[in-house]
Amino acid sequence: MIDQKKILVWTGGVGGGKAVNLVSEYAETSFPELEAYYFKELVSLLGGPAAVAIAWKLSKDPRRNPAYADVIGLAGIELFIDRLAKLGAEFAGIAAPPIKRPVRRRSGPGAPPPGGNAPGHWPYTSQQRLPFQSDITW
Repeated sequence: MIDQKKILVWTGGVGGGKAVNLVSEYAETSFPELEAYYFKELVSLLGGPAAVAIAWKLSKDPRRNPAYADVIGLAGIELFIDRLAKLGAEFAGIAAPPIKRPVRRRSGPGAPPPGGNAPGHWPYTSQQRLPFQSDITW
């Protein structure tokens, strides 16, 4: 029979797993260097089974409330399955990876813009195009 306690356990477990996935995605978009370490995959594909193992260990203790173990286990299962589904959709071409805005890094004044005479800090040059250079800008 479905009662309020079971609904709260399922809501807490599935909602907790979704929340951890969203926080890990937000952390990876906020700190792009985490992508090099596959942060989302580490959190979900390793953290999910680890949460299930912790839930199994908690369920063996008769002094503990079994609802806590159920919530942790369901959150771990949601973490794992949600990331597997997103990876599968990405590899199958169903969902494209998010488009990232290129980061512009400038280290100094750079080259002058093409065409015309150069601005003030390039006093001895003029901008002439070579024969193989087109007028198309990328």
